[in-house]
Amino acid sequence: MKRYPFSKQAVSIMLATALAVTPIASTLPVGGEVQAASVSEVEAELIDDLHIFYKHVGPIDINPHHIMINIPVKVRDRGEEVEEAYKDILKEIGTLVYSNYEQPSDLENALNGFRDSKEHQDNFQLLFEGKITSNDIVQFIADMKDQFFTNPMSYVTVTVGDAISFRGNIEKLVFDTKSTNTNLNGILMEATGQGLEGFFRDLTDATEYIDPDNSIRNALISSAFKEITTLNGPSTSTTNTSNKFYLSVNDAYRSKIANLNKMNEALHDVRNIAFDWYVGTQKQTNSNITFSNAGTYTVHAKVKGFDDIIGSKSITITAGGGTTPPPGGGTGPGPVDPGPVDPDPVDPDPVDPDPVDPIPPRPGQSVDAGDSIVVERETSETGQVKAVTKVDGAKLAEVISGSPAADRVSLKVERAEGEVAELRLPKAAVEALEGAVNKNIVVDIETDSGSVTIPVKELAAEKVRGMLDVAADADFEVSVFVNPASPQEAATVTATLESDARGLKAKSEIVDFSMIVRSGDKSQNVTRFSSYIHRELPVTDVTNPENLVVYNVDAAPVAVPTQAGTDRVRFSSYEFSKYVVVEREPVVFSDLSAGHWAEKAINSLAVRDVIVGFPNNEVRWAATTTRAEFAAILTRALALPSSTDYDDQFSDVNGSEWFVKDLLPAVEAGIVAGNTNGTFAPNNPITREEAAAMIARATQYIEFAEDKYNKDHKLDQFSDADKVSNWAKEDVELAVQAGIIVGNTNGTFNAKGNTLRAEVASMVNLLLEKADLK
Repeated sequence: MKRYPFSKQAVSIMLATALAVTPIASTLPVGGEVQAASVSEVEAELIDDLHIFYKHVGPIDINPHHIMINIPVKVRDRGEEVEEAYKDILKEIGTLVYSNYEQPSDLENALNGFRDSKEHQDNFQLLFEGKITSNDIVQFIADMKDQFFTNPMSYVTVTVGDAISFRGNIEKLVFDTKSTNTNLNGILMEATGQGLEGFFRDLTDATEYIDPDNSIRNALISSAFKEITTLNGPSTSTTNTSNKFYLSVNDAYRSKIANLNKMNEALHDVRNIAFDWYVGTQKQTNSNITFSNAGTYTVHAKVKGFDDIIGSKSITITAGGGTTPPPGGGTGPGPVDPGPVDPDPVDPDPVDPDPVDPIPPRPGQSVDAGDSIVVERETSETGQVKAVTKVDGAKLAEVISGSPAADRVSLKVERAEGEVAELRLPKAAVEALEGAVNKNIVVDIETDSGSVTIPVKELAAEKVRGMLDVAADADFEVSVFVNPASPQEAATVTATLESDARGLKAKSEIVDFSMIVRSGDKSQNVTRFSSYIHRELPVTDVTNPENLVVYNVDAAPVAVPTQAGTDRVRFSSYEFSKYVVVEREPVVFSDLSAGHWAEKAINSLAVRDVIVGFPNNEVRWAATTTRAEFAAILTRALALPSSTDYDDQFSDVNGSEWFVKDLLPAVEAGIVAGNTNGTFAPNNPITREEAAAMIARATQYIEFAEDKYNKDHKLDQFSDADKVSNWAKEDVELAVQAGIIVGNTNGTFNAKGNTLRAEVASMVNLLLEKADLK
């Protein structure tokens, strides 16, 4: 058989781009068998198979100078020469793919010219230093094809709106195949800092600059489908209803596809997802078509959203008394009958009269301590009336001793309109709480404006006396305030929200939470706690609870962990401040396809300002995450507070970098640690074991409930557990027991592998969910 001696870059590029130009990854035959004995030879049929993309396409005119290339940070850091090489390679790829080839020989000549270009060969060598061979690329493409055929439907259901996402399905397929090609991924990571996902993403970005409206790509895809498929269905029918049409591989290409049954099954299964169906020029809802009258019609199929017809089929309907067919026998006599109208339609979306609030009930057994309180009014010199709910220590001790199994003590604080509400706990009341059998008991303070739950350890006598620097036997009292913000404060916050580009709409009062401790003439305002303080606020006029988030609005609005319901939210933070519930505009990323496996996690975290997009409105889910980025994401997700300034903890961080304000809280919490040489390596990709270690430490810092760890899960459940560094073994196992870290489908953990932004979103989202923080 005739063979063409292509260079390794020609093989890799054409195989990759043949796969990348179709929205249904690998449903098209992209090449023949590669000769195992020779890295540089490809069967002649590869040319013929690739030419199906061009056979039915007219002239294409592009200017490679107009192609914009996204340069990975690591490529840029390697110097201008390497950066230019990366640009030139992708521009050459784009030009090679988006050209017109009337005959297979034209494509062959283009490939030979591509192969013979010394400039391109030099660029490839400069970028990859000879570490990537054609065998590596061919094997990866072969693995992608195998991966696709394990479950074809999973790679045609990533959609944007009503259309299949070419970018989304390619990214998913590359991601799912990557685990079997860790060496190739590692070489690409070493060379460019972004691995296989990044390479395919940049390839996609480059071609989108060539073809911004996708008209060329659509024509290429339609050409391939037109060449290899046949539109099937009845030629005649005695009924005008439920006439089914479908696409299958035609006879000319049946022998080229190893698993024809799976190929046909994929085409059949996706006929209503991947294709648009027409009778003449009238678009149908699906491929199960009902015709309005008897007559002769022509049914057309198009790739969804594309203009070119890829298959046609004539059908004659004899039902309905034989009405005269339309002139020309092509388009049918009128609109297709949508079917009879139901005279008594059922409401498809009935209103639930008692919607379920997704916020879980507060855990544990609660005891009402209302019998231990009295309410007194005090008036200040300015005339402000304060409703003071005072707790009797002795009576509170009786309530607690009478309920030794109690986990919570409930205290109701009242306030009339215009009054300030205060709960006052004297020393005796604090000691009664500390004397409870349950040393983890908490106090629920209920008000009309909202509620706050304070662990007793945050009220402990020793802690209060330490804050005030008084003697061990000194008397003291603790006052907690939960009140609406003043009209002036509310006006300022409202103006800030209304001017915010995130589209923040207040759905609650702006509520001020504060605490003061006193002893004699000493007092101190307490704003910071060592444990999460959980609070609840009522909300009204909510459109979508998934877009609710609570903001700390003492200064610029800062999101805190939020569990949202239809009539209330629960939120958690380490600080007392002013808070408000807002419903914000959902975040939409241009490169995140509907149905993406991490879509819900990414969108949920984006609403909470945890995941932040790039200036071009991309989330870049397939990009690797750096150590600095991961620390910042954890800090934002958990609303970690910072109390100190940077003091040169790391030799490679000078304190002026963008991430320092988010790095410090994670360092202070013990979640992030540097390397033994005193560096932090902020721009290094974070490995899976490093990410797992930080997640594990985070669970301990936020006091993850012990019963949430499944101790049956062990590190040695992974076949490559021995590859986990000794320093990380305990943390990785803890993260696995928390149910936040899982291995790959092949039973490995891949400790030294890099962590994608989508994977980070999934981990952090699971952390918040399992910790009852969202």
